[in-house]
Amino acid sequence: VEKIRTFQKLPQTMVFSTQDGRVANFNMFSGKPTLLYLMFTRCPEVCPRVTQTIKTILKKHRVSDEFNIVGVSVDPENDDKKAFASFMEAQQLDADMWTFINLGSRNTLDFARTVAKLSYNKQIFNMHSERVVLIDENLVIRGYYLTSDKNDREALDSIVEVLKSNKIKSLASFKNDGGSNQKL
Repeated sequence: VEKIRTFQKLPQTMVFSTQDGRVANFNMFSGKPTLLYLMFTRCPEVCPRVTQTIKTILKKHRVSDEFNIVGVSVDPENDDKKAFASFMEAQQLDADMWTFINLGSRNTLDFARTVAKLSYNKQIFNMHSERVVLIDENLVIRGYYLTSDKNDREALDSIVEVLKSNKIKSLASFKNDGGSNQKL
C-alpha cells in the first residue's frame, strides 16, 4: 500500500457564498474530511449522477456529520440560493450534510484549473466532471476519484468506510493509492 499523495492545500482566503446565502471561506470545512465536486444546478446528467453516487456511498456507511460534502458551482451566474434549494430538493439532499457554494466567475475559473485540475474550454459548463476531490481535515487535497470508474468508486467507498468505522482518526495519515491521480 502506497502513501496517499499530498497535493496542494485549498485556498483558504478565497471567499464564496453558500446555498443559504452565508459568506465564508474554505476554513469552514477544516476539522473533517471533505468530498468536493464541481457541479451546476441545471446539469441534466453528470451532476445528478455524481451527487447520487456520493449519496449512495454515504448512505451505505450511515454517514451523518463525519464528512463535509461540498458541491462547487461552475455556473456562478445562475446558481444562486433558489437554484441550490431546487437542486437539493430534486436530489433529496440533507442541508445539514451538503454545502453548495458559489465562488463567483473569476474564482470559479481559477479553482477549476488549479484545485480540481480541469481544463477550461471557453464554456464554463465544460468545467465539471465526474471527479470527486478528497480533502483531509487540514484542507489538503489527498486524491481525485472518478465516480464513473469502478476502481475509483470502490477506493472512495473504502476510505469512507474506514473513516466512518474510526479505524483511523485522521485522513492525513491514511494510506491508499490516491484514486485516479495518475490520470491527471
